[in-house]
Amino acid sequence: MAQSKPAGSNRKLWGTLIGAAVGPIDTVILDLLGVSFEINGSDASWLIALYFGFSFAVLGYLIGSLMDARDREREQMRLLGEQRDLINQTRARLAQSEKLAALGQMATMIAHEVRNPLGVMRSSAQEIRDSALDDVNTRRASSFIISETDRLNRVIESILGFARPLEPRLDEVRVADLAERAILLAAEHPRARHSRVRLERGDDPLVEADADLITQVLLDLIANALEASPRGAEVRIDLRDDGEAVIGINDSGPGVAPELRDKIFEPFYTTNVNGTGLGLAVSRQVVTSHGGTLTVADTPAPGARFEIRLPRHSAVIAA
Repeated sequence: MAQSKPAGSNRKLWGTLIGAAVGPIDTVILDLLGVSFEINGSDASWLIALYFGFSFAVLGYLIGSLMDARDREREQMRLLGEQRDLINQTRARLAQSEKLAALGQMATMIAHEVRNPLGVMRSSAQEIRDSALDDVNTRRASSFIISETDRLNRVIESILGFARPLEPRLDEVRVADLAERAILLAAEHPRARHSRVRLERGDDPLVEADADLITQVLLDLIANALEASPRGAEVRIDLRDDGEAVIGINDSGPGVAPELRDKIFEPFYTTNVNGTGLGLAVSRQVVTSHGGTLTVADTPAPGARFEIRLPRHSAVIAA
């Protein structure tokens, strides 16, 4: 990291010059006011002017030196702060990498040991349900086993998805196209029958993104917004360009408490009894892999606002 030159690096020179000029000026002013400078009956104004000029020049030099020293100290403190932040970020990335490595090993073991038995259980429950046409209790129990088996499979898929390294395939896409695609897919959500998802186009930035991955993130956030909102409420998606492509997903639910705004993105943390606690963690991982951010933003209206920020396409920035 290159160290910037302090803004006050010429202060010693300017302090010396100003001080040297102030001395003679003060002597002239005093002379105009009637103050006379004599030594042994001879005019000594020039000597006093020289003395004042030298004294003030030294004083100006010292003041400039002190100001430069203060600026250097501030610059060093700033650089130390940046280095400390970089070290903390590196530690956090290393810790996250270690967690993901451990999670990947665990997920692979779970997938190997559990998926095959779950598949056998589901097939057996399916056969029992199909054969028990007249036994309501048996069919209900079989359906419960099937639904729970599917849920466990989804948990395993979520763990594998979170632990798997992401390699986005980047293409030029418009955020409005991604939002429209996600809204179309969200129409299959059960809550979408009684609620409305509305797109406010605003700006339509061009980004470099993996359309499938970002669409999946938007779809998951819309599904969360539908589930958080009361029946018949509206989920609003807005787009804008403020140097980055910004996609906001706004719901009418209870909102997210400030102390939970970072915690909800942690793996396995969830307030949904049927959730895995990996949905938002995976979504943030996807957005981060694109060089963007996913956060809970402040909003004056009731409900929560999840905000995706993605870098604009390089051709747009160059223009």
